[in-house]
Amino acid sequence: ATDVAALRQRLIEAIAAAAGVSKVTVYANFKCKSEILAAIVTRHNAKLGDLGAEMLRSDAPLADRLARLGHALVEMITEPSHRALDICLGQEAQRNPELAQQFFDSGPGHLRNLIAQMLQEAADAGEIKLDDALSASEDLLGLWLGFSIIEKRFQSGPPQIERLSARIDRGVEIFLRAHAVDPAAA
Repeated sequence: ATDVAALRQRLIEAIAAAAGVSKVTVYANFKCKSEILAAIVTRHNAKLGDLGAEMLRSDAPLADRLARLGHALVEMITEPSHRALDICLGQEAQRNPELAQQFFDSGPGHLRNLIAQMLQEAADAGEIKLDDALSASEDLLGLWLGFSIIEKRFQSGPPQIERLSARIDRGVEIFLRAHAVDPAAA
């Protein structure tokens, strides 16, 4: 619990420093730590959600759109403050499951749904074949992040961005190969 408290403290200090204000000012603008976490989550999710919406509107090839979204995800989860945020959110989930569900719905759940929509549109256009777009988006996220999520929990060093980025490209390739439209059936 002490480590979590220290992480929370560093997170609040980082927020105050980034905003150019004191910790007292940060606390004065939010009723509780849950509200601070909610504001951080909203900011993180907005960046990725905006890119996801842009990729839905894009005419770029599906492989390029998926790779761009995946690389943006890696960029976000490898930010120095993200590990502390993950730990704080995990602790908050224990105290406030409803808030944790809101965080999930607006973040990972929303990303999963955006990817599912992108995949369904590609399937409707005959670019790929799918049985279930939501499951397919979960499969793709698994290819992107897979074992690296487990590693992240047990390693204290900086994330290996190059390795994670390579997983994105490989994951897109494997996914699209698995969902390729059979030219003989067309």
